[in-house]
Amino acid sequence: MHRNLILSTLGILVLLGTAWWYFIPSPPAMSSDSFQFVMATYRATQRKSLEQLDQISQQLQAQNIAAEVVVDIESVLRVAKSGDWNSASEQAFNLMKQQRR
Repeated sequence: MHRNLILSTLGILVLLGTAWWYFIPSPPAMSSDSFQFVMATYRATQRKSLEQLDQISQQLQAQNIAAEVVVDIESVLRVAKSGDWNSASEQAFNLMKQQRR
């Protein structure tokens, strides 16, 4: 009896977990140009290059990419320019990772 209850509970949890994973929407795919900016931002944070960050910032304003991507990249740039390179790199990596789901 106790074993059946445990198995039933585990079965329900697996079912709920699968349904949650399947029905939770993933973020919309970003354009190739946007993704290239995120990758460049990630590389710049890994290299701790203020010069590359400034170039990205200037180019970002000249490009026609989604506003939410601009906001995300600008957030990474602010964190990096404040000197928190690890957090900035992590943020940029997470932006790239979101697109692979």
